[in-house]
Amino acid sequence: MIEPAKHIDKVVYPKGTTKDIMTEIMSCYNSTYMQVMPICDNIDKNQSVISICKYVFDLVNDNITYKEDPTGKQLIRTPARLWADKTGDCKSFAIFIGSCMRCLGIPHVFRFASYTSNPDPTHVYIVAYDGNKEIIVDPVYRVRGVALFNQECIYKHKKDMAGTTQISRLSGIGYPGQTTQLIYPKNINITRQEADLYFNLNLLSQWYDISMRDGKTEEAERYLNLMDLCSSAINCFNLERDGVITLNQGLTFLL
Repeated sequence: MIEPAKHIDKVVYPKGTTKDIMTEIMSCYNSTYMQVMPICDNIDKNQSVISICKYVFDLVNDNITYKEDPTGKQLIRTPARLWADKTGDCKSFAIFIGSCMRCLGIPHVFRFASYTSNPDPTHVYIVAYDGNKEIIVDPVYRVRGVALFNQECIYKHKKDMAGTTQISRLSGIGYPGQTTQLIYPKNINITRQEADLYFNLNLLSQWYDISMRDGKTEEAERYLNLMDLCSSAINCFNLERDGVITLNQGLTFLL
């Protein structure tokens, strides 16, 4: 149902901070979300948004066991690795669920929450949207050992991060039944450089679709890698706006 994980472990930050963890969560999500596409292809998309969210919630709750990371370590699993290991903590749960929401076209954010006076988050989960209505998708939150769908623990502080989920990609280069439009994130003033990244991401998406349609899988893979690069660069601008990192820090890490 999902491609096997490569089981490659890599230390990204030897002495990472909370902001480093948040950055890596969003980076992992942006670069690996397509790993869940085989699962999402089998989900009935004609259901209501809340029914789809409940399906994803149950999928993770029934197949993945929550397990805290070892003391002094923060393990961030790709969706494929979480599915293979069958264990993980809230970071990996959120990446997997957020990836499903992205592949299913459901708007969502990563909610980083703190439950004390210290604003540094200690938990992260996915909040999906059906119009303006929030849907909480957090199998980690339990009462008497039972995971509760569409419920969240009351927090003291929160920070919602949308990654690149507000992008609407261009579709179609003159083949039947498709339209061409480019939509930037709403209510955000973006720079020319960021606008160029959105345009290139959408253009690459068109070329990827055409390559897949024509059976040119190697060519499509190259376009997919470039799309990940554009998405990660756009995320650097989002993280700068959110005050998580400076743009130079993000782009240096990306390079």
